Amino acid sequence: MYRCDMCNSVVAPGTTSHQVVSQVRPKRYAPRPRATPMPGKGRKKRSRRDDPGGLGWEAKSVELVCGACLPAANERLENLLSTMEVPAEIVEVVDVEEASEGTEAKE
Repeated sequence: MYRCDMCNSVVAPGTTSHQVVSQVRPKRYAPRPRATPMPGKGRKKRSRRDDPGGLGWEAKSVELVCGACLPAANERLENLLSTMEVPAEIVEVVDVEEASEGTEAKE
């Protein structure tokens, strides 16, 4: 048993619940050197590659909804994501770092 966060009704036992993201926030992922392991060929040693990081979205809150409210919750999430933009201050930080990395590589 659980209570649906959209229609506020108590759902019968044994009914599946659905988690739907209700709010998101922008997230800047830092670069991670040597983060991704790559398999070696034959007897060669495994190597690691760098993860470049970047921009993305992170779930801020999640709602538990019943099957009847699921289509409305998904539509609300699609409308939310279609109107969102990455804040300028996050984009500027990444652009400055990428520009500085490009100048170091040329030197």
